[in-house]
Amino acid sequence: MPRTIQRITLIEPEPAGFHVFSHFQMPRLGLPILGAILKKQGCDVNIHLGALSKKDFLRYRDTDLIGISTTTSTAPEAYRLADIFRSIGKPVVIGGVHASFMRDEALQHADYVVAGEAEQTFPELIRLMAEGELPVNLSGISFLHDGAVTHNPVPAPIADLDSLPFPDFSLLDSGFELFNTPIQTSRGCPYPCNFCTVTQMFGRKVRFRSVDSVLDEMSQIPKNEIFFYDDNFCAKPSFTKQLCEGILSRGLKPRFSSAQVRVEVTRDLELMDLLARSGTDLVYVGFESVNAETLKAYDKHQTVEDIASAMEIFRRFKIRVHGMFVIGSDYDSRHTAAETLQFARKYSMDTVQFMMLTPIPGTELYQQLQEQNRIVSRDWRLYDGQHAVYLPKLMTSEELQRTTMKAMGRFYSIKEGLRGLIGRDMYIASRRIMGWYLIKRWQWANRRWNANLASEALNAQRLALQHRLKELQNQLNEITTQVHTHLPKLELKTIAVRFDELYKSGEIYLKEIGRISNELMAAPEDDLRQIMKRIEELRVAVAEILNEYQAIYQSLPAGA
Repeated sequence: MPRTIQRITLIEPEPAGFHVFSHFQMPRLGLPILGAILKKQGCDVNIHLGALSKKDFLRYRDTDLIGISTTTSTAPEAYRLADIFRSIGKPVVIGGVHASFMRDEALQHADYVVAGEAEQTFPELIRLMAEGELPVNLSGISFLHDGAVTHNPVPAPIADLDSLPFPDFSLLDSGFELFNTPIQTSRGCPYPCNFCTVTQMFGRKVRFRSVDSVLDEMSQIPKNEIFFYDDNFCAKPSFTKQLCEGILSRGLKPRFSSAQVRVEVTRDLELMDLLARSGTDLVYVGFESVNAETLKAYDKHQTVEDIASAMEIFRRFKIRVHGMFVIGSDYDSRHTAAETLQFARKYSMDTVQFMMLTPIPGTELYQQLQEQNRIVSRDWRLYDGQHAVYLPKLMTSEELQRTTMKAMGRFYSIKEGLRGLIGRDMYIASRRIMGWYLIKRWQWANRRWNANLASEALNAQRLALQHRLKELQNQLNEITTQVHTHLPKLELKTIAVRFDELYKSGEIYLKEIGRISNELMAAPEDDLRQIMKRIEELRVAVAEILNEYQAIYQSLPAGA
């Protein structure tokens, strides 16, 4: 049935509770670009960022359509708002990274879900909705009709980024002030880090805007401070060099600019010089780890030596460094956070970000930990890198939580802030003291989390061990069945005797699995380590039985 869709409200919810980045709000660019597209089509668009007050809700209740963007940590708030608006008869469309990978979940709260890049599909969806048609062939759209769910294939990434309008920040709610202006020159990343959604969402092939398009956008925004939103601003050095040269030749150098880069940027000194001269005074670098094995596990394609070398070159060009680290891989221990802190201090990183490894839906990491039954909580509000939500291998979840936040607290301290004041470095002084304040606020806001984590981690640990026991049980059942099948047919007495021994050993281990399984679900935390040791001994014993059985079976005459 046709309907009028003229007034559209786009919402980017804020994460629930206080977090250490609450002080630095910056909109993602998806909604400002979508808003610009819809505005050109004659729609009356408003973009709301952050918490939705009662006053805001009353203001938007006359909207013809609600569009909500999600990340994983904002998904619960997005769903809550969607349910409220749908309860008063407003059509709701949910998109964004989380919804793209959790379409069935998001569809429980929305009329439509948009997966993937939405700049082409979302406006077309609105047109079809206005005409009363179902989006049966519209790429990336999920919907429910007559009790049946339809998930249309995700659209191909947009090839021509210049075809998109500049983001329209004037559509943001009045009263919201940008502390710097975000601008994006490319989409995608060639590096498939296993904990990151960028390659799954935007592809491994990096797509670039034209240099002229970026410069034209820069000419229309304030020159005070800008942030290049690219996941890897220098993914193509030749492009970045042309852009920097254009910034200088057109007089567009901002007072401050920052960008996300990788350590490889420091290998090109010409590029480093251009970055510095065109205004880049701060870089956010995904160092990720100072553990060589962890870097391999993350598929990071860099070494600890690369990080150290990069820091020296950033210093040479007087570019400040915000080092970003992800702690908690299968090779990290309870000492890793402290070792990372020591490394950050040794190489004089200006600011740091110690995040706990987080299994975001859509990543290879999420799939792995889910299959291994190692996810502690699926409360998406906790998926912000500041809460341990899975079972690490070489430490407990509580140790990951405690050591990571302790290291952050030691970096951002009053003492470190005073050192900055003594050294007359107001940047260091202000950032350290502000960081101290934010961490203290976070600790207070999350004061009950450690107790909850201990309980949830214990339950998750039990389930993970139970799953491991089940796998061993299945292996033993298969072996004993096969041995039992072959035993009557064997004519060689020595082999028959050994097969009989294997069978009996398998039966003994199956009984042991049953005993451990009964103990497991009621075992207190202190007993789990002993149970884990017994399970590991069982795993080794079962592997030996399996290997011996296969060796004997392969040596049997044909037809035995």
